[in-house]
Amino acid sequence: MEIVSAIGAIFGSVIGGIITGHYALKSVKEAFENQKEQSAEEDQKNVTSLLQGIYDELEIVLDGYQRELGPSLASLKEGEALMSYYPLVGDYFPVYNGNTLIIGRIQDNDLRRSIIRTYHLGRSMIDSIRLNNDLIAKYEYAHKLYEETGQELHHKQAVAHFSSLVSYGQTLKQGHIALMESCTTTLRSMNKNAVISEVRN
Repeated sequence: MEIVSAIGAIFGSVIGGIITGHYALKSVKEAFENQKEQSAEEDQKNVTSLLQGIYDELEIVLDGYQRELGPSLASLKEGEALMSYYPLVGDYFPVYNGNTLIIGRIQDNDLRRSIIRTYHLGRSMIDSIRLNNDLIAKYEYAHKLYEETGQELHHKQAVAHFSSLVSYGQTLKQGHIALMESCTTTLRSMNKNAVISEVRN
């Protein structure tokens, strides 16, 4: 009789343990699912906030670009050079550059590619303007030396640098056109997908 009682007690303990373990496991699973859901919501909030920041950054940089440089590039004709010096210092894309990991979480593939392409073209344009600035500096230096010395060597150098500026002028214009098209497409896509209204509501 005692053996039966002992077996019953052990059996009851085992069953109790199984039931307790089951509910403990269920609680852990529910907690994990809740945490996963909260993490996904937080991740989406971060992406949405980033998209708002990108939209604002593109609008602000584009506005400054169009006031200072864009019209000069758009109006360049064949055989003309961009002879204005544009100092470029600092980071023009702090939002994008500071959030490259989050950009990879943008689920809309086309929008993500469009954003990356726009910023790539923006950086390329900055590098191109810096190169044009260097060409202007070389041309002006050679021209100044020619005026001061009258030496033909400096005249040839000035002519060569100016020729490089003329050739590069069309490269700048093509880069400008590509950048404007990409900016327009990206901003339009963000509006079309209700990215901005979603953030501001």
